[in-house]
Amino acid sequence: MNYTRFFSIDEKGPLDGARLDLADSWGVAVHAGLEYALNERWSLNGDVRRVSLSSEAKVNGVKVGTVDIDPFVYGFALGYRF
Repeated sequence: MNYTRFFSIDEKGPLDGARLDLADSWGVAVHAGLEYALNERWSLNGDVRRVSLSSEAKVNGVKVGTVDIDPFVYGFALGYRF
Protein backbone atom coordinates (compact mmCIF):
# COMPACT_ATOMS: atom_id res chain seq x y z
CA MET A 1 0.00 0.00 0.00
CA ASN A 2 1.07 3.57 -0.63
CA TYR A 3 -0.05 6.77 1.10
CA THR A 4 0.88 10.08 -0.53
CA ARG A 5 0.44 13.54 0.97
CA PHE A 6 0.92 16.50 -1.37
CA PHE A 7 2.46 19.72 -0.07
CA SER A 8 4.46 22.73 -1.32
CA ILE A 9 2.74 22.76 -4.70
CA ASP A 10 4.30 25.37 -7.02
CA GLU A 11 1.74 26.58 -9.56
CA LYS A 12 3.12 27.67 -12.94
CA GLY A 13 1.84 28.27 -16.44
CA PRO A 14 -1.97 28.59 -16.71
CA LEU A 15 -2.33 28.08 -12.93
CA ASP A 16 0.18 30.79 -11.96
CA GLY A 17 -1.46 32.89 -9.23
CA ALA A 18 -4.10 30.24 -8.43
CA ARG A 19 -4.16 27.93 -5.42
CA LEU A 20 -3.98 24.26 -6.44
CA ASP A 21 -4.87 21.66 -3.79
CA LEU A 22 -4.41 17.91 -4.26
CA ALA A 23 -6.10 15.54 -1.81
CA ASP A 24 -4.12 12.85 0.02
CA SER A 25 -4.06 9.54 -1.82
CA TRP A 26 -4.04 5.84 -0.98
CA GLY A 27 -2.99 3.42 -3.71
CA VAL A 28 -1.28 0.20 -4.67
CA ALA A 29 2.51 -0.03 -4.82
CA VAL A 30 4.56 -2.90 -6.25
CA HIS A 31 8.27 -3.25 -5.49
CA ALA A 32 10.90 -5.69 -6.82
CA GLY A 33 14.67 -5.64 -6.58
CA LEU A 34 17.91 -7.59 -6.67
CA GLU A 35 21.10 -7.45 -4.63
CA TYR A 36 24.45 -8.87 -5.70
CA ALA A 37 27.34 -9.39 -3.27
CA LEU A 38 30.62 -8.28 -4.84
CA ASN A 39 32.58 -9.59 -1.84
CA GLU A 40 32.20 -9.78 1.97
CA ARG A 41 31.73 -6.02 2.36
CA TRP A 42 30.54 -4.55 -0.96
CA SER A 43 27.29 -5.13 -2.82
CA LEU A 44 25.28 -3.70 -5.71
CA ASN A 45 21.51 -3.48 -5.73
CA GLY A 46 18.78 -2.22 -8.00
CA ASP A 47 15.04 -1.98 -7.70
CA VAL A 48 11.94 -0.81 -9.51
CA ARG A 49 8.65 0.39 -8.02
CA ARG A 50 5.29 1.05 -9.61
CA VAL A 51 3.00 3.36 -7.66
CA SER A 52 -0.65 4.12 -8.42
CA LEU A 53 -1.92 7.52 -7.23
CA SER A 54 -5.29 9.19 -7.76
CA SER A 55 -6.07 12.56 -6.19
CA GLU A 56 -8.96 15.02 -6.27
CA ALA A 57 -7.80 18.40 -7.60
CA LYS A 58 -9.20 21.77 -6.52
CA VAL A 59 -8.29 25.17 -7.94
CA ASN A 60 -9.11 28.09 -5.62
CA GLY A 61 -11.35 25.72 -3.61
CA VAL A 62 -13.40 24.49 -6.60
CA LYS A 63 -13.15 20.81 -7.57
CA VAL A 64 -11.88 20.61 -11.15
CA GLY A 65 -11.33 16.87 -11.53
CA THR A 66 -9.10 13.96 -10.67
CA VAL A 67 -5.37 13.67 -11.23
CA ASP A 68 -3.95 10.18 -11.94
CA ILE A 69 -0.19 9.73 -11.43
CA ASP A 70 1.30 6.28 -12.08
CA PRO A 71 5.10 6.55 -12.02
CA PHE A 72 7.79 3.91 -12.29
CA VAL A 73 10.56 4.65 -9.78
CA TYR A 74 14.04 3.15 -10.31
CA GLY A 75 16.86 2.88 -7.80
CA PHE A 76 20.48 1.74 -7.89
CA ALA A 77 22.89 1.61 -4.97
CA LEU A 78 26.36 0.55 -3.96
CA GLY A 79 26.35 -0.90 -0.45
CA TYR A 80 29.09 -1.32 2.14
CA ARG A 81 28.77 -3.47 5.26
CA PHE A 82 30.63 -2.19 8.35
